[in-house]
Amino acid sequence: MQINWKNTPMRVMLLGDSITDDGRYISLSETWLRLYRPDAQITLYNYGLSSETAAGIREAQPYLPPRPCAMQRLKLSLEVCRPNVVVVCYGMNDGVYAPYCEERFRAYQDGIRQIISAVRAATARVVLATSLPFDAFSAVANGTPLYPAQRGDFSYEGAFEAYDSVMETYADWVRIQSAETDGLIDYRAAVWSDIRTRRSADCGYLSGDGVHPNLYGHAAMANSLLRFLLEEPDLDVKSILTKENLPLFALVHRRKRLEQWRDRALTGIVGPVAYVLPPDILEDEHRRALAELNGAMGTM
Repeated sequence: MQINWKNTPMRVMLLGDSITDDGRYISLSETWLRLYRPDAQITLYNYGLSSETAAGIREAQPYLPPRPCAMQRLKLSLEVCRPNVVVVCYGMNDGVYAPYCEERFRAYQDGIRQIISAVRAATARVVLATSLPFDAFSAVANGTPLYPAQRGDFSYEGAFEAYDSVMETYADWVRIQSAETDGLIDYRAAVWSDIRTRRSADCGYLSGDGVHPNLYGHAAMANSLLRFLLEEPDLDVKSILTKENLPLFALVHRRKRLEQWRDRALTGIVGPVAYVLPPDILEDEHRRALAELNGAMGTM
């Protein structure tokens, strides 16, 4: 995608599951933009939703709650956000932590294609992103049991031991499919590269819980996002992870969370207590957080 960011305001919707919902890579990106590209007309909106899938796929266990499907909320979310760029990142939950299944894979593909069509119908550009690695080492260290394919009973509570191979298959398809969209952000490659580099220096390095990355993983995602949007291949957000800049990042992240909750209230998404507060109350809190952030920026 060729966009001159100096002349083209971008309203970027980040659509995805709990990895996007966490939002730290979005807040790291905004912090970096505020510090180093204050003239960039890029606004990032977090529309991640925990547990969500591209196709409404769920685990087989009846005691586990159904997983939400992106299409259930996408039309209204697009109306509220009014983006001109949408970054789509699904996959981790779509494989339901089980061995590869052709039927599930086709459902995932169909779900991504439906999302692409809906975004284009809203006259926005669509960018595909690969889902993150499943880091088995970190998963086991965080108490998630892993099982061989013969077990036949998998979920986020107990995953297939080679689940990352399934995620690689999904990512390979996304890379190919992206040729029919406005671009590709390869989060998976960036995060795996960061994990391998850190683990080569520390064999016990934990990247997160196996599914959700730690702050370093989010920094790798932020690098990929901003390098794509700004077309600056050498950009690096690591300066945000310093003692001097982390307080600013915390203020940005608080504001982004309030903004996210406000938009969820407007779209009727049910979730934690904050989401069910009236949108006007959340907007007031968001404005106060923005004022505090702008005040902090003014003293730098």
